Amino acid sequence: MTVLALDLGSTRIKAARFEASGKTLKSAEQPTPNIVGSGTRREFDGAEFLLRAEQALLELQPRQGERLGIASQRSSFLLFDAHSGKPVTPVISWQDRRGAEWIAGHADAHELVGEITGLPLSAHYVGPKLAAMFATDRELAKRANSGRLRLGTLETFLIRHLSPELLHVTDETMAARTLLFDSRSGAWSPKLCDLFGVHSSLLPRVVPSSGRSDDLGPLVLSASIADQSAGALHAVGAGPGAALINFGTGSFVVSPTGAQWQRKHGYLTSLLHSRGTAGEVRERGFALEGTVNAGASLVVRDASPAAAADHDLPDDAMALVDENGIGAPHWRADLGPIWSPAAEKLAPLTRRRVAEQGLCFRVREILADLGCMERRLVVAGGALHDAAFAQRLADCLGRPIEVCLEPEATLAGVAALACDREFGRGLAQSRVIAPGEQREALDARFGRWRSWVASTLAS
Repeated sequence: MTVLALDLGSTRIKAARFEASGKTLKSAEQPTPNIVGSGTRREFDGAEFLLRAEQALLELQPRQGERLGIASQRSSFLLFDAHSGKPVTPVISWQDRRGAEWIAGHADAHELVGEITGLPLSAHYVGPKLAAMFATDRELAKRANSGRLRLGTLETFLIRHLSPELLHVTDETMAARTLLFDSRSGAWSPKLCDLFGVHSSLLPRVVPSSGRSDDLGPLVLSASIADQSAGALHAVGAGPGAALINFGTGSFVVSPTGAQWQRKHGYLTSLLHSRGTAGEVRERGFALEGTVNAGASLVVRDASPAAAADHDLPDDAMALVDENGIGAPHWRADLGPIWSPAAEKLAPLTRRRVAEQGLCFRVREILADLGCMERRLVVAGGALHDAAFAQRLADCLGRPIEVCLEPEATLAGVAALACDREFGRGLAQSRVIAPGEQREALDARFGRWRSWVASTLAS
C-alpha cells in the first residue's frame, strides 16, 4: 500500500508518495503564491494557491483509491462563495495583523478567549481578522451572515474543490487555531462566534484528524491536520516526556501533554491531534506550545570563520529577534526585533551571530518556562542540516539534543497519520549532539540575556 501526503506550507507546497513503512518513493513541489500587502495586511491569491496545490498532487499521478493526508499552515484563511466555491476574498495570511485594532477596542475579551481556547487574543488568528473585515465591509458581513459565503482554511478550501460532494470540513487541530473553537468540547463556541460576529453557516463541519475516508475523486482523504501537529507527532509522538523544537519561517516549541488539556500563562494550549471512527472523535491529544516569531533565516551559514565564538561575543551585545511582534511568553505585538546598543555597532557577521544566539536563547527561555529542560529534546527543521548550528544550539541550551534526520517531518507525519500508524515516542530517526565545553559560560550569558529582556520589555 502507498499513501500520498500534501504539505500546504508558508513558502512551499510539497507532496510525496510514501510506502506504508514510511519510505519516500516520489516527491513534487510548487512555490506558494507571493504574499502581497502593506501595513498590517498580508494576502495572496486563492485561485492561484488552488492551482499550485492541485499541480503538486498531479505530478505524483494519483492512483484510484489511494489514501491522502493533508497538513496545512495554521490560521491562513479565505471566504468563498457557498455555491460556486470561487474565492470572494484573497487568502488572509497568518502573518496578517489587520485584527490588531479590533483587539485594542475589546481588551475585556482576553480572559474569555483564553479560558475557552487556551490561546491569547492575538491578531494572528482568524476571529479578530474576520471581525475587522466585517466592521469595514458591511456588504461582506451581510453576505456572510446570510449563508451565501463559507470560511475555509487552506486545506478546507482545497478539499471543497477536490471533493465530488463539495465537502466543507476542517479537522479539530485547524479549527482550534481560529479562536472560534472550544477544543475541550470539540465544537464551535457560540460565545466566541458572537464575540467576533461570525454566523454558524459560515463555518465548516469539524471532523477528526484521522480515521476518515472522505471521497476526493480518485483519492480517499484519510487524514488532515495542522502542519506543526504533523511534525510533532512524527518527531516526538503524542505523550508527555519530550519536546519538539522546530525551526521554520517561525520557530515553535511543542510539549505534548497527552490527553490532558492544560493552560499556562503566556503559552498556547494546542490540540495536537484527534482520532476518530466514522467521523466521531474517540481520542484527543493536547500540547503546550511556545512560539518565536523568527526562525531559520537567522541561522549563520557563512563559510568563513565567525567573528566570535558564542561565549566570546561582547557581554552587552543582545538581541530579541522576533519579527511582527514578540511571541510567547511575552506577547508584545508592538515590538520586535530589538537590539542592544552594543549589538547595533557590531560588524555584520558578528551581529548575525548575536541574532542567532538570541534565537537559541528564546528557545531556551520557552523550554525552561514549560519545565522541559530535563526532557528529551528533539529538534527539526532545515536549519539543522547545518551541523555547526546544531552544535551551537546544544551549547546554548546546555543540554543534549536529538536532531531529527527526517528532512520532511511534516509530510512523513501526515502520511503516517493517513496510514493510522501509532506514533509512540515518535517515528523519526535522530542523532544525539551533546553540549560542548562552553556550557558554563553560556549559562551565565543566558542569565544576562534574560535580565536584559526583562528590563527592555519593562521600559
